[in-house]
Amino acid sequence: MAKKAAKSSAGGAKRPEFLGRVVQPSPDAMAPASGMTGPHQVWFPVSPADVATAVGLSQHLKTFIRSGTQTAASDAVDASGGVVINLAALKKLSVKKGVLYAEAAATIGDIADELAENNLALPLVGNPHQSAASGVLHGGPSVLMRTLGPLSDYVSRLDAVTPAGAARVVRAAGRSVARSREAKDVLTQVAFKPVSADGLWMSRVAIPYPGKAYFAALVAALFSDPRLPPRSDLVLDALSSRYDMPVLRITAAGAVAEDEATVGRLVAEALATLPADLFNEGIIREKRRAGPDVVRTLADEGLTIPRDRRVDATRVRRVVERGAGVDDFFGQLAEDVDRGLAFNPDKTGKRDERLRLFTRLQLNRDGELELSGVVYTPRPVGISVPTSFASLAPVARVDSLNGLLLATGLTATVAGVGLIPNFAGDVYEPSDPDYPKHAAQYATSSHAPADMTPSLVAYPRDVADIQAALAFAVGRGKRVVTRSGGHQYSGLSSGSGTTVVLDMRAFKQFVVITSTAFNVGPAVPLTDLAALFLAKGVTVPHGECPFVCVGGHAQTGGYGHLLRSFGLMLDHVTAFTIVLADGTEQTVTRPAGAPVTPDDELFWGVLGGNAGSFGVVTNYRFECVRDLDHPGSYCYVATRWYRSERYKGLMKQAQKWTEEIVKRTLPPEVDFMMTVESSFAWFSPPLILVEVVHSNTLVPNGVADRDRLFDPIVEASDADTFSFETVVTREGPEPLSSLSNSFVRRWPTTTRNGREFKYPYQKRLNCTTGALTDDFIEGLVQLVDKVVTDTPDIYLVFQMAFGGGEYRNSPKKVATAIPRRGLVFCFVFDLFYDTGMQA
Repeated sequence: MAKKAAKSSAGGAKRPEFLGRVVQPSPDAMAPASGMTGPHQVWFPVSPADVATAVGLSQHLKTFIRSGTQTAASDAVDASGGVVINLAALKKLSVKKGVLYAEAAATIGDIADELAENNLALPLVGNPHQSAASGVLHGGPSVLMRTLGPLSDYVSRLDAVTPAGAARVVRAAGRSVARSREAKDVLTQVAFKPVSADGLWMSRVAIPYPGKAYFAALVAALFSDPRLPPRSDLVLDALSSRYDMPVLRITAAGAVAEDEATVGRLVAEALATLPADLFNEGIIREKRRAGPDVVRTLADEGLTIPRDRRVDATRVRRVVERGAGVDDFFGQLAEDVDRGLAFNPDKTGKRDERLRLFTRLQLNRDGELELSGVVYTPRPVGISVPTSFASLAPVARVDSLNGLLLATGLTATVAGVGLIPNFAGDVYEPSDPDYPKHAAQYATSSHAPADMTPSLVAYPRDVADIQAALAFAVGRGKRVVTRSGGHQYSGLSSGSGTTVVLDMRAFKQFVVITSTAFNVGPAVPLTDLAALFLAKGVTVPHGECPFVCVGGHAQTGGYGHLLRSFGLMLDHVTAFTIVLADGTEQTVTRPAGAPVTPDDELFWGVLGGNAGSFGVVTNYRFECVRDLDHPGSYCYVATRWYRSERYKGLMKQAQKWTEEIVKRTLPPEVDFMMTVESSFAWFSPPLILVEVVHSNTLVPNGVADRDRLFDPIVEASDADTFSFETVVTREGPEPLSSLSNSFVRRWPTTTRNGREFKYPYQKRLNCTTGALTDDFIEGLVQLVDKVVTDTPDIYLVFQMAFGGGEYRNSPKKVATAIPRRGLVFCFVFDLFYDTGMQA
């Protein structure tokens, strides 16, 4: 634990004792969303008084304050040689006598829930993950900026610490917030005086993006002469929605009942500029909220920052005065939004494949236009290890910073030093302030807390650390669970108080051996792997979830979009290096046939068995599929609004595929994946995603089986299609590595944590070795339709895949524990359930 300071000053006075924890985290254990780079110390004060002590001790050092994790790429700061004072422990929230008290790290989402429960309202920024301190000091425009005014007007008291380390209380509102920001105070608590939520109203209209010309006309109609009543708001959002479906959203809000009709007429006049078929096809979605639900909805559905380190998020903020230049501004905005949202009319994909966005345009109280939002772009992926190295490179250790910080009297420790003897990496236990961040993973909200609270979460930096952790666990009768990405659906990459979790984040090497052979660390996520392989013109089969890492994925199969053509990820592992329970490090190679020797059986057990049961894998060697060997790879990828008849038509095509698989007449090199996903927000309809791949369509006379394999699926997908839908399509020749890269879901296809929905879930997988029947199709379609369209608070993700194919009789499968390559059809249900929010 942290070393504490109570030294005497030159005058003999005893310096306050810092009660929190001081940690020197390794880069591998730092959360990507921290926004802090370089080696530094992190101090975790446990109370406002402790914050004052920390600030006082660090006032002559390079010091940064963090109250949350909502950081964009543009926020990144080099903290090398400095101190980060992390306020994670300060997250209490309460309402007393009409005053809401929020400690610095309480989130906007938590505040919105507390307000709603007490029928109160504040003009919060639309970012549920932003901290209270950040929201007050740095803020951002609220949808209710004209209706309720600036958030600073509702601040009745600030508890703060000056840069000199003195605690102080600032009373009164408005200017005091600006003064505190200018003085560089550290906020520890904010007191708000909210107003009653009674009388608040909000209506929203969502439409599919209609194209640049119509968007420009809509902007002009809404904001050229808006004639807005003084206590009302009008907001236009343009956003990349699920599976790249582009959406516009108009929000009208206010606090005077009579104004709702007035603003509604303005919105109706603006909508009249859109193409008539949007109205004829009934695709405009509307929603109305009132009272406390307005605040909660606005906080929950605003812009946010993803935690995918392969997506750069850059904030946008601009104020435009009304005048002669406003038309030029409207024109540039229309061009920028079109670049971020539009698809090419020739079905070759997005206009700019690298760009996704969330923009918001609104009027402020001074009649000025305010543009805000976030632009999302993929971050370039580099090779982390020189390509001349053919073996696993050692992980570098971070030098101590204590020599730079001795003046504070606080000596930083590696997190949890001494908890595991001879272990040099970071270790976190439940009493640590930031333990929840390190223990959390995909399944945390879906299983009992007792099963998701391991005794220790440890970050080994090298093989010696793994050996030390294994010796510790064996000596104390504890289980060891390895975690590469923390995405295990059943929560098996976590554990109870008898478990030590080894987070393999440091093992993320990517080493080129030959043009098709690569050493890959278990902590490389699919987002990185797919991009790295794309740069090399190769691929292996893999799944689509962004934060799934190679470790668990390769050991449990690695199902994905190329199942029939190329099998599973584990089929392409030719060797792995593992640390066994006794601490022995061993490299095991793929046997030529059925397991014979103990090493053969170990290979069989690790690949396809229970991940982590036999040891800790530190490296995988892959033999990849080359694009050059499949020059005719071809795809059809389409996003469509869900309709029961459309889904049934596509399932009838799936039925035909199962019949051909049973007869063995279906070409072995084709794959068909379909996803049905419930509406993730009121403005987004349920969606169907269709993905068909032919690994090599080239034949002497053209494209093989194009009319038989692709055309019926395209026709079913396009049946009764809305006019805007067909552009959300990609069809044509495309390299396999590019397809594999595109199949990995990235923001904003998922939540910021890589999930489809933020709620707890249940998962079920079913397979069959026979063809689908008419009765089965009818029953399945009815079941899915009931959940998707008529079951409140339940959110479905349905996916299907086909087996057999090229790898039905692959000799590689005898060396793994997944023999069912002859399955005909497989479908997966993920059911997320919301028990605490209103639909």
